[in-house]
Amino acid sequence: MAFEQRCFRCGVGQLILKEEKKTYGTGHSCAVCKQHVMGLNYYICKGCYSFFHKSCGELPREMQHPLHPEHTLEITGRYYRKKCHGCCEEWIGDNLYECSHCKFYLDPKCAFLPLTIKAESHDHHLILLRKSFPFTCDTCGKESKCMSYFCITCSFVVHTQCALIPSTLKVTSHDHPLSLNLKYSPQLNQSENQQICQLCVQKVDTKYKVYYCSSCDFAAHPRCAAKIDIRDETFDPELKDDQPIETHLHRHDESTDTLAQIVDKINPGNGKAEIVTEIKHIWHEHHLKLGVELENNEKCDGCARYLSSLQYYCCLQCKFFLHKSCADLPKKKLHPLHKHPLTLQPPNKFQNPYYGPEIFECGACYRYCNGLVYRCNGCNFDLDVPCSLIPTKFTHEGHEHPLFLILSSDNKGQGKCTSCGKYSRRRLIRCADSEFSMDMRCATRPLTTKYGHYEQPFILSYTVEDHNSDGYYCDICGKERDPKHWFYYCEDLQFAAHPDCIMGKLPHMKFGRTYTYDVHEHPLTFVKRTTDHPKCQVCGGTYDPFILVCDKCDHFVLDRFCLWDMMIEKKRHI
Repeated sequence: MAFEQRCFRCGVGQLILKEEKKTYGTGHSCAVCKQHVMGLNYYICKGCYSFFHKSCGELPREMQHPLHPEHTLEITGRYYRKKCHGCCEEWIGDNLYECSHCKFYLDPKCAFLPLTIKAESHDHHLILLRKSFPFTCDTCGKESKCMSYFCITCSFVVHTQCALIPSTLKVTSHDHPLSLNLKYSPQLNQSENQQICQLCVQKVDTKYKVYYCSSCDFAAHPRCAAKIDIRDETFDPELKDDQPIETHLHRHDESTDTLAQIVDKINPGNGKAEIVTEIKHIWHEHHLKLGVELENNEKCDGCARYLSSLQYYCCLQCKFFLHKSCADLPKKKLHPLHKHPLTLQPPNKFQNPYYGPEIFECGACYRYCNGLVYRCNGCNFDLDVPCSLIPTKFTHEGHEHPLFLILSSDNKGQGKCTSCGKYSRRRLIRCADSEFSMDMRCATRPLTTKYGHYEQPFILSYTVEDHNSDGYYCDICGKERDPKHWFYYCEDLQFAAHPDCIMGKLPHMKFGRTYTYDVHEHPLTFVKRTTDHPKCQVCGGTYDPFILVCDKCDHFVLDRFCLWDMMIEKKRHI
């Protein structure tokens, strides 16, 4: 069935009404209201293949509104980053009602709000005030000057967005449903963490409404929890309190089925716990034995960190090492940084030709890694092992207060990292009691590490090691250090260094693995390029930091990009 109106986005394509449920129609967002298109009856543009709810696709192109009665408002497909004069919120995207004469803007949701509603969060009907008046919202507590809903019975006034939030919802970063406290809650007000929204890490005022989970003492601002991109769309609000949501997954470090089987163990007696001395891991062909003596600065094949003083299993025949904690990792887990279950797996040898064999980019710290990966195949989201262990709330030796991983989708997740002084556009971890924050890179730095030929460990330090009036310098690069920033230090050697200098630019990479490809007769070893390596045999370049070398063919070096091109070319001729 064809609809006579043209597409709002491209202005050319005709909108076609789909009356049958299609699998590809349920995974898209409406081009007008930005919410997901679910179920039956939605429009698709034949020109740009945009999706529209049926009601959104039939919006008028022009309208008159009481907020701006002097001119007609017209909806256009241009891209905007403007403040809506109805709700005073920033609108990012296209399909905004605009007055070209006065630079007046109204988003589609505000343009067609119902005149009266029965909100879940209030006992009486609310009427829409389609004029801008200053008020304090009785739901979120923010002062505003915009359209609002008002209760003539009890003078209750709220933002239009706050009036429409449900009494119960679920966010993807928390296991249980959250209830909007409609009245004073003694448990919430006596809670140790009641003043912290665990989505934006800002204080909440319990005089106003708060989403709360009494089982976990989890609180959130109404506006934070109601955001579309962190809402759990699979949650059924009709479930009652006596019908708990069951899940076979656990968050953070709570194990489910592991990928290692016990082969041998010993019982030391005297009431001491059994010691597993040998395991068989699904991703290695040989048995792994509990290591006794540390190898020379070897790295774990799970997290790609140095073995350090932690317990580990090893296969000396293959130089395969695995921390005990990495061997015990659960096969599946949920993590607050992603809304779908993540599966632990080895990085695929051909997963991403841009990075190289078995290399992936972590979606939290954006480091290159070639250890085990927690992956969502549907979203191509990867999480390395160190980042997967960061919970929503945790403590760190480098700060005295609890820290919270920011889960809010707005720019509160960006800012300057106190630990290193660098600005981060990635996820931040904040303290609710101070201005302290750190990025995921600093949060996952090991507390101790190795460097060069030194046997002594270097310890992550948070305060200056002395009061040297000559200043503070890195003993590796020779440059000055900021004493406010974290550094690695060995007291025995009186040796201090920047974290990036001592860890290197690729701290989660393990080199030395060997691969077999049909483009070369011998196995190729994956290594980090040095100035001693010759040019690539194919392109003659020296720019690629990750290369493959042949131990049997003198001076044979292959860039990862050239390897991929050779493999593609070979397939074409098969």
